[in-house]
Amino acid sequence: MIKRLRPSLSALLIHILSCLLVLVYRFVIADQENPPPLLHLTITQGILAAIIGIVGGLRAWWIPINLLFFPLLFLALNQTINPLWYLFGFVIIWLLNWNAFGEQVPLYLSGQKTITTLAQQLDKNTIFVMADFGCGIASVLVKIAKEFPQAQFVGYETAPLSYLIAKIRSLGISNLSIKRASFWTTDWSQYDVIYCFLSPAPMPAIEEGIENRIKPGAKLISNSFPLPEKEFLTKIPVDDLRGTLLYIYQY
Repeated sequence: MIKRLRPSLSALLIHILSCLLVLVYRFVIADQENPPPLLHLTITQGILAAIIGIVGGLRAWWIPINLLFFPLLFLALNQTINPLWYLFGFVIIWLLNWNAFGEQVPLYLSGQKTITTLAQQLDKNTIFVMADFGCGIASVLVKIAKEFPQAQFVGYETAPLSYLIAKIRSLGISNLSIKRASFWTTDWSQYDVIYCFLSPAPMPAIEEGIENRIKPGAKLISNSFPLPEKEFLTKIPVDDLRGTLLYIYQY
């Protein structure tokens, strides 16, 4: 059942279940005259949530989130911090990760080594148009647009704060345009190169739609997440700590 739900809802159910288990231990099993400290209970809840997440098939990055959420919450609540700071932090994270709940695409940032490796796959002797589907804060496009002045670059981003940062960073770069629009609604056939760093969730839809929408001869370069069925032209390893892979598809 858990695997059929969105990861965010799965994580919520896992935390509810692990909290119920901890409550049963606290009020039914544990010594009621000498109850365990609340911090110990939150740590136990985190361990249970991490284990259930692994068994339930959540991806690896959910393990530290499930493990640390309640212990860190407990520690934060015991600090003399104005509650407005928590609200401010939540709003910032929400505005940066607008697409995390609906499309299951959080904000991923491409590292400098990844950007350098990506640039090596482009031709400085040709004029081309490149799009970044879900460009985030335009870390990729700002650097590459300066390196390839003969080409045109377009970034698509719908998260409000990410878009604003990307828009500001693009000012003064004549061959770079940042649009607050979904890449699903644009004409993919106008691009010679499409780059994306999304998540496993949208890749089946990308694969299904791209065959009829991409320009013949164009390339799709996907950071870390391959198309589920189509064979990639090549797979480029990036020498970084994350062990990034760039999957290149030729159409």
